[in-house]
Amino acid sequence: MVGFFRARTVVLPPAMQAVHDEYRRGIARFDEAYMALEWRLARAPDHTGVAALHPGWRTHVQAADTDAGTPEIWVLYSFDDREVIIRDLHCPQAH
Repeated sequence: MVGFFRARTVVLPPAMQAVHDEYRRGIARFDEAYMALEWRLARAPDHTGVAALHPGWRTHVQAADTDAGTPEIWVLYSFDDREVIIRDLHCPQAH
């Protein structure tokens, strides 16, 4: 029997949405890189990140792609069966 796959919803709390919007305005191709990161987290959050110090939270670094011109993105997140919540978002290229 084949199981039914459903991707989780990725949630950006208001403070993280503000950070995301700032990066979108200031970093070329950030939006494309972030969409790829969301796609990955929604499908395999338990296989993507590394356990963080806070119980139940994980970290993940998405590498920059110099050929594609996309930036490196760091996230701290938690997840359950339905959602992935972005707790912190950082793009080193912004600084």
